[in-house]
Parts: sequence; C-alpha cells; structure tokens
Amino acid sequence: MYSEEDLDNAVQQGILRQDDVNALRQHRSQTTLQATADQESFRLLTGFNDIFVSIAAHCFLCRCLY
Repeated sequence: MYSEEDLDNAVQQGILRQDDVNALRQHRSQTTLQATADQESFRLLTGFNDIFVSIAAHCFLCRCLY
C-alpha cells in the first residue's frame, strides 16, 4: 500500500493529479469502513495460558457433575 507521503510526492512530480489522489483516498476510506464493520474478531484459545484455563474449567465441570 502506498503511504500518504508517496501519494503527495506523486502529485508534486506530476505523476498523478490531485483530484485522482483525493478520489483514491475517499474510496479507500469508504471501503475500509465497510470492511471493518463486517469483520468479527472472535478468538478462542489464543495463548498457552488459555489452554490451561480451559483444561481446569473442564476438570472442574466434570467434577461438579460427578
């Protein structure tokens, strides 16, 4: 992905027009907002500690049911 500085430099050197860069920035901001709204950040057992906690919870629940 191009940085804001890269885009500004391209405009200064005449490679891109300012209108095109503004349109690209607007398009990118709209698609980024839509993508983050649709994504879910669900994580289960992400670390080694989570595995120990889940084993302990399982043992505790099994003991309570017995």
